[in-house]
Amino acid sequence: MDKETLEECLRLHRKWLAGDADGRQAWLTGADLVGADLNGADLRKATLKNCRLRGSRLRGARLAGADLTGADISSADLAESDCRKTTFHSARLDEAILVNADVRGATFLRSSLKDARLEKANFSESEIVEADFAGADMRDAIWLEVRLFRSPLSAALHVGTIIGPHGGPAVASVEADDALLGALERHDGWLDEDDGGERLCLRGQDRRGLVLTKARLCRADLDGADLSGAQLTGCNFEGASMVGVVLTGANLEGCNFSQAQMSGAVLRTANLKRARFDQAVVVDADLQGCFANYSSLRKADLRQAKIRGGAFEQANFGAADLTEADCREAAFYGAILEDAQCDGADFRGSEFLNANLRGASFLAADLRRTNLQCAQRTGASFTGAIVN
Repeated sequence: MDKETLEECLRLHRKWLAGDADGRQAWLTGADLVGADLNGADLRKATLKNCRLRGSRLRGARLAGADLTGADISSADLAESDCRKTTFHSARLDEAILVNADVRGATFLRSSLKDARLEKANFSESEIVEADFAGADMRDAIWLEVRLFRSPLSAALHVGTIIGPHGGPAVASVEADDALLGALERHDGWLDEDDGGERLCLRGQDRRGLVLTKARLCRADLDGADLSGAQLTGCNFEGASMVGVVLTGANLEGCNFSQAQMSGAVLRTANLKRARFDQAVVVDADLQGCFANYSSLRKADLRQAKIRGGAFEQANFGAADLTEADCREAAFYGAILEDAQCDGADFRGSEFLNANLRGASFLAADLRRTNLQCAQRTGASFTGAIVN
């Protein structure tokens, strides 16, 4: 793209941001901006998908809310730039400079930041999935409340970095002791109605960091237990009593919570990939920032639940009750919400690309800034819904 065309595009974009009727949003998909001088440019909410920005100068640029999906930003200078809530899915930032950049709330899905300079950058509240930080310099960076999945930081230099409870292991791992193993064995007997069997009770116990995989915990009493940071992959909690249980940052991939009683449970930033919550009672539970792709929540009771910022790609909410739930900025890509009850729920800023919403009820729901592109809406009711 030549300099004159780029300057005109930026001028019209500034007018669009200011609400001027003569303005036009910057749409630079696939544009060749290699080595371009964009220092201090205002590209908020611009579309830069698959844009070639290799070696470009973006120092102090305003990129908040911009879409850089698939962009090549390698070796670019983004020092002190504003990248809040910017989308970097499948983007290349190898050897890029983001020193002192504000990256709060940004999303990085399968992005590459190899050998990038990230000193003093603020990644707080960002979502990072399957990203590559090999050789990156993260000294004195801030990572508070980061949702980090399959993106190891061990190959990056992060001396002095402030890593919050979800940017790294929050709790030391603790293997099950003999007493617990014995209690589990008796619980097995109780489930099988054997003589000498006894129901497992961990009510109110501190079991943070517990490592226990594929355990049979059906109908166990776990009310109020603290299992923060626990490694419980593949465990079966079917029918368990888990009212007020704390599972913050726990790894619960493949777990079965069907018909469990989980009112008021805390599962913030937990890994719930492929977990099952069919017919579970999850009223007023906190699942903010959880990673629940491919999970099943059919007929689950999620009234007034907080699932803000959660990832629910291809999750199944069929006939689930999400009445008055806080679903802001959640990702429901390809999810199934067929016949779901979503009356009064807050979906502001959520994504429903290719989702199945057939027969769902969104009576008086807040759908402002919600992306319903390509969503199946046959028979869905939006009576009284708040939209853009």
